Amino acid sequence: MATDTDPGSPRAALDTVIEQLTVLIDRIERTAAETSTTADRIPAEPATALRAWVSDAERVRSRLQNHRKLLQARGALLSAETAAAQLPDRTPSPGPAAPTRDSPEETPLIHPAYPGMPEGDDWLDHPPAGVRDGRGGFELRLFRELAAVGVRSYSLSVLTKFPDMPAAVPIVADWLTHLDERVPGPEAFGVLGSPEEHKAVLRADLIRNLAKRSARGNPAIIDLLSTQLRRTPPLRFDVRFHAATAIADLARPTDFDLVATLLDEQPPGEQTRNALLTYIARQGDPRARDIAAAHLHHPDTRAAAIDALTRLRAPDATPLIEPYRNDPDPYVRQRAIRALEKLSR
Repeated sequence: MATDTDPGSPRAALDTVIEQLTVLIDRIERTAAETSTTADRIPAEPATALRAWVSDAERVRSRLQNHRKLLQARGALLSAETAAAQLPDRTPSPGPAAPTRDSPEETPLIHPAYPGMPEGDDWLDHPPAGVRDGRGGFELRLFRELAAVGVRSYSLSVLTKFPDMPAAVPIVADWLTHLDERVPGPEAFGVLGSPEEHKAVLRADLIRNLAKRSARGNPAIIDLLSTQLRRTPPLRFDVRFHAATAIADLARPTDFDLVATLLDEQPPGEQTRNALLTYIARQGDPRARDIAAAHLHHPDTRAAAIDALTRLRAPDATPLIEPYRNDPDPYVRQRAIRALEKLSR
């Protein structure tokens, strides 16, 4: 049976990319440190040039670290999906025949069937080995509520790939709203199998499962996701990124002030800003141009700002973007050149 650690699996390929990225990050860090030391020992003019290079290298390293975090989050999702696909089929116990899919006693599924989906009417009473209540994001009370509306899964991560589950969204929102009451105590990633990790995984999966079509324009859910971006201490970077992405997708035109404020509250250059900029770019608000243009100044939000200005077709977008066709970052150069081509049509 294939696992996500097999050499040819998607997770193994992703792990290889993450390892290579880690080596590159470490190499940049070492080289920057050595170059900085050298700059302290040489004349002023070349030292200035070396320090400028070190500054650029640090920015590149920061961006690579952010990309690595996103890849690691994607890896966790791949592992969850692989595990779900390999759950053993359950054989009905002797006794009365279990209800069929067409039986009125069984709640119809609200999502497509998928490989490894739990079978039988007692699937929550007899979870497979490795699935434990209160561990790894599996909260039996939550999954019983979801099962009652037609959700069959031992993992919330598996459900994120389904575009919509209208009956499940209120349950997910209610659990995220009351998570601290229902699962009290601290939360933190890092210690596999710990109560802290369980709560952190549960929160992250609840957030990701609110990015559904039926939640669009729902003010309560938009406010709920906004509170996740404002939690103290802040949630982990990739969890906040998912919250920002969901807000950008769900928010209404009338939420412009809220999204603009959230955007301003994010750390400079963080990917959460890029996610929220996609919302700004879709709005006809006259302030959108200035907000997008302000993000040209940070190298980690520059490409997203260029895309936003292009979509907005701001009157002065061309002269604003023109200087970045020669940007040191090849991705920014690509976005600038493509944007200028679109704006010239």
